[in-house]
Amino acid sequence: MINRCGCALIKLVTERIKVNQFVWRSKSTLSRTPTRVYLPARGELSAKQSLAKLPPTSNKNDEARRLEAITEIQQFAEAGEIFRKVMGDIHTLKNKRQIALEGARLVEEGLRFGLKLRILFLLKSLKVIPDCLKEFVEREKNESSSFGNYDDKKEVIRVKLSTLETWSSVKTPPGIIGIFDKPTEAHKCEKNEAELSAERAPIPLTVILDNVREPGNLGSIIRTAAGIGCNVFLSTGCADAWEMKALRGGDGAQFYVPIVSNVNLDALYRYPHLSEHFTNDSKSKGVGIFLADSDHLGTDNFGLRIQPYTEVNYGEFSRTILILGGETAGLSDTVRRAVAHLQKYYPENVKTVSRITIPMCMPIDSLNVANAFGIVGYEIARQYRAKC
Repeated sequence: MINRCGCALIKLVTERIKVNQFVWRSKSTLSRTPTRVYLPARGELSAKQSLAKLPPTSNKNDEARRLEAITEIQQFAEAGEIFRKVMGDIHTLKNKRQIALEGARLVEEGLRFGLKLRILFLLKSLKVIPDCLKEFVEREKNESSSFGNYDDKKEVIRVKLSTLETWSSVKTPPGIIGIFDKPTEAHKCEKNEAELSAERAPIPLTVILDNVREPGNLGSIIRTAAGIGCNVFLSTGCADAWEMKALRGGDGAQFYVPIVSNVNLDALYRYPHLSEHFTNDSKSKGVGIFLADSDHLGTDNFGLRIQPYTEVNYGEFSRTILILGGETAGLSDTVRRAVAHLQKYYPENVKTVSRITIPMCMPIDSLNVANAFGIVGYEIARQYRAKC
């Protein structure tokens, strides 16, 4: 006969076995069906969890400090929710009307260009405020502590470092992110035409990017395009020109360069800056189309002539089209088809189509696509401006 101790021991062992079986089944289920779980930012507790750590007190001064701490916790919890909602909508393109500029320099550039600042997220501990933002920070002191709908409430919102880190494009956040209305192409043209002089006039060069998927490289290319004075077309496979990393790489050059996104390469003759050169009554001297990608040896030459970029007379064409492939995928079959289409249906307008290369001394695979564009682009600009 089993005594009471024996029964208790058997009951304990049985319960342990059940628990272990439950844990094992849970782990196997999770391993078979992974579940995406959202967790708060590192070091960030919910308001209820934080308030639970603040016990009530009978001392009036301590109670006042406790209430102040509770209010601060609630405010930063609300601020964190707004920040994640706003940044998430912009990143997923759910909100296509606004952009996020990170850092004092980019925010200042957006204000100088005349963009509408909707929200200014500032690091909680940020003490040194740039001059261009002091007006907004002073206004912050007189605003209500209620947040509500961010479209018509607080203009300046303080957030924790852990909150900023969730969406920052750099390892150490600068502590400033401004949410602006995205500029339209019409607005950009109006602003830029007033600042252009004869010496800074754009050149007849259209750069078409195919499969350039790295935002930093895309931003660098747009920045170089601003310096050269040309427009940029982006095929469907390219990164978003208004993504935070691309904006940082471009240093705000997106405001000054005409950019056409999601370009249908099979219908290039319909787009601005190009359509005028593909008409029967055009007085154009023709279009020169040049292809370049990481295959600098020209092992896949599309059946085209290959020549060093310095041996081409770009100035003889009314417009030069430079098509650059991404570093990983290179030029797509869509480019091959689009070029063949233009050659077939517009033989009088397309004067030449060839692949260009940059000669190299050392046995390296390729140049960074942004560096390659800088080399070729400035050679094209030099030739066009030498004719003026």
